[in-house]
Amino acid sequence: MKLTAVQFASIPERASSLPEQYAEALYSGARAGYYRPSWAWEIPPWIARLSGAFADDIRVEIVRDLEAFIKYAGDLPQPLTFSLMDANRLEVQHVIRHAKGCRFALGGYVKPHAALLSDPRVTWYERIENLILAHGGSVTAGPSY
Repeated sequence: MKLTAVQFASIPERASSLPEQYAEALYSGARAGYYRPSWAWEIPPWIARLSGAFADDIRVEIVRDLEAFIKYAGDLPQPLTFSLMDANRLEVQHVIRHAKGCRFALGGYVKPHAALLSDPRVTWYERIENLILAHGGSVTAGPSY
């Protein structure tokens, strides 16, 4: 395995709102090619991109329990890769602070604080192509869902 793509589970509220009804109709299997996992709204495109770039030779880890994840994070293929967003910024920072012995590859639309970037275990990638090339993947490969 080349790396671990880490995604935090976010169980969407199953209210009977109009957006929820639309999502259920779209992802219910009624249309070929659409899939809605139980742990999130969708499989994140960045994970599909990495999976394709490394010919499915990555591990995908869905974090449902943050503290349990930190305990076994060092046993996963390194680096641990996160797409940093407003929604998961605090969780990613917590993992980096407490998962000793791990390396981290970060990208996303929220750049981490300077203190995090000064950690030698953390590498920030402005573009996913840079991460792929740095770890020997193919930037011309399509996504693999």
